[in-house]
Amino acid sequence: MASIFPWQNLAYKQLQQSYEQQRLPHGVLLTAQSGSGVELFARNWGQFLLCQNQTSSEHCGRCKSCLLFEAGTHPDFHWIERHEDKKQISIDQIRALTSQLHETSSLSGWRIAVIYQTEKLNANGYNALLKTLEEPGSNTQLLLLAEQRSAIPATIISRCQQYNLQATDNQQVLNWLKQQSTDHNDESISFALQVSHGAPLDALQWLQNNEQDSFSQFLELLSDVYYGRQTLLSLSDCKLVEPYQLLKWWEFTVSMMIKSRHIRFTSENKSLQRAAELAENADERLLFRLRDNILFQLKELREGIALNMPMQLDDLATQWSKIRQA
Repeated sequence: MASIFPWQNLAYKQLQQSYEQQRLPHGVLLTAQSGSGVELFARNWGQFLLCQNQTSSEHCGRCKSCLLFEAGTHPDFHWIERHEDKKQISIDQIRALTSQLHETSSLSGWRIAVIYQTEKLNANGYNALLKTLEEPGSNTQLLLLAEQRSAIPATIISRCQQYNLQATDNQQVLNWLKQQSTDHNDESISFALQVSHGAPLDALQWLQNNEQDSFSQFLELLSDVYYGRQTLLSLSDCKLVEPYQLLKWWEFTVSMMIKSRHIRFTSENKSLQRAAELAENADERLLFRLRDNILFQLKELREGIALNMPMQLDDLATQWSKIRQA
C-alpha cells in the first residue's frame, strides 16, 4: 500500500479497483476536514497514476515519471490552490488548467490535476470547472479536495465519484497516534485528538510540539482574567501562539465549558477539569454568544479576510470578562 494514512486505505483500494477495471472516473471529489492528510492522499494517487513501472498497489519511486514527480517538476501533474494574497481561486487559474489538460501528455501517460480547497472557487470558476469535467480529454483526472461536500455545487458533485476521507474511526486514529508518539501516555494522546477536533495530523503536531504546556498557560491566563486577577490587555495581547491557533484553543475551551454544564467529565485531564470549574459560575447564554463570535473570526481568517486582530481579540476578551456570574 502507498504511503497514506490508515483511514484512507479503503478509498485508495477502491480507486485502484476502478483503475484496474478501466472504469476510473474523470472527476473525483475527496472530502475531509483540515488536518486529515487529504493532500498526501492526492499526491500519492497522482504519482501512482503517472508512474511508468507501478506495481499493483503503489508507484515504483524510480522511473523517470516518479523522479520528476518527487522533484516537483512533473509536467503532467498540476496543483491548483488559492494564491496567498487572494480570497478565492480565480477563473483564470481554471482556464489555464483547462488549456494544460487539453495538451498532449508530456510522457504519453495520464494528466492529473488537483484543486486544493475547491470551496475557494467562485461561481464563474465553478462554471469553468464544470466545462472541464464535462470534456476532460482522455487519460485525464481531476481530484477536487474539499472540507465540506455541502459547499460544492450539485452540478460539480454529480460529475464526480465521491470519497469521504474523514478519520471517523476514533480508535484507529488513537492507535496510529500511539505508534507515532510513543513518549506520550494514552490520556495525553486522547486529549490531543480532542483539542484538535478529531484531526489526526493536528493532534500529532500538538504532541510533537508539546503544545499542552502552552495551552495550559493560555488556560491559566483565561482563568486569571475570568477571576479578575489579570487585566483584559493581558489576554488580548497574548503572544503564546499566533492568533488563529489562539482562537482555536479559545473556542475549544468555551465548547468544553458548555459541554461540562450538561455532562460530567470523567477524564482526569487537568485542562478539562479547569474548563469545568470555570463553567460552574458562567452565564451559558454568554458562553454560546462568545463561541459563535470566535467561530465567526476563525471562518473569516480561513477565508483569507484580513482582520484587525488586536481589536478582535480585545473585543473577545471583553466578552470573556463578562461571562462570570456574581
